[in-house]
Amino acid sequence: MPVHPSVHPSVHPLDHATAAEPAPVAGNPSPDRPRRAGTARLLVRGAATGLALGAGLGVLARVWMRTVSTDPQFSWAGTLMILGLFAAAGLLVGVVRALRLASRSPWWKLLLLPGLALFAGPGMLLLPGTVVGGWGFSGRGPRALRAVCLVAALGVLPLVLWFVLVTPYERLVLEPVVVVVGFALLQGLLARGASELFLRRPAASGLAAAALPGVGVVERRG
Repeated sequence: MPVHPSVHPSVHPLDHATAAEPAPVAGNPSPDRPRRAGTARLLVRGAATGLALGAGLGVLARVWMRTVSTDPQFSWAGTLMILGLFAAAGLLVGVVRALRLASRSPWWKLLLLPGLALFAGPGMLLLPGTVVGGWGFSGRGPRALRAVCLVAALGVLPLVLWFVLVTPYERLVLEPVVVVVGFALLQGLLARGASELFLRRPAASGLAAAALPGVGVVERRG
């Protein structure tokens, strides 16, 4: 008895579905190419923005350090080293942010580790507030606890710097407002960058925002 082709015993039902799919044509772009292109755009934009912001923060830090010094000195070598460290750290933060918006693996956050060079020597005073304030800026956890972290990083630590670490002689020479407000500003900007350590990948891929105008990115918090 003739067997209908649709029920032929040698043909599996899935074979029909596979056969119905269009075969890849040589020269057609890979389906992953738009995603790779979107990631590349995010990386370039993030790296350039981070580099510029990091360099700007380095200028601010250098001016503040010279202002609060009781024996201000200037050298191109020291200034360029500070600017280079801040610019490199900003670039890494920009790259990590771009990879997060592209929903890449959180392991890419390890790229931030070289940024610890900023906290060598006297810069170590900024490290606790940078980490605590970074978590406060991340939007994760209870709101009251985040507020406490931000107050500690941007309010308590600058006052501790003035009343505990600044010597009586330095208090006679330096302006407390310049020291405290400058430290709090620098601390807050560093903490904002460090918040990338704690931010989660967005619920919607950042590539959609990069490729389709008007499509926003919803970051998962809490």
